[in-house]
Amino acid sequence: THLVSLYFRSGAKERAESIDSELLRDYIAYAKVFVNPRLSDGASQQLVETYVNMRSVGMGRGRVTAYPRQLESLIRLSEAHARMRLSNVVEEMDVSEAHRIQREALKQAATDPTTGTAAMIVYDYIVFL
Repeated sequence: THLVSLYFRSGAKERAESIDSELLRDYIAYAKVFVNPRLSDGASQQLVETYVNMRSVGMGRGRVTAYPRQLESLIRLSEAHARMRLSNVVEEMDVSEAHRIQREALKQAATDPTTGTAAMIVYDYIVFL
């Protein structure tokens, strides 16, 4: 029943969480035109620390666990999160949320849907054996 509860929503809850599609379209259009987030010093520092931690996970085994592409992805996700908040400044919370989203995507990509098992996960990072 736990798995079902992850995907099942009652009609009342779904209506309360829904947003008018026209309003959402206008919100996104406004954000694209008028919101251009730039990294704050704190967010930049957090991005560097996060990326260095991601790279260091596999270093002991002679494996690279993060590439520059992951850093670029973190930057884009952080900027998108700030834009969603209609903020012109990327803050540390945006970087944290981007990192969370990236970790979850990696976990889901590495999980076998039939068995539910994943590749080895070390410190929230996936190490493919």
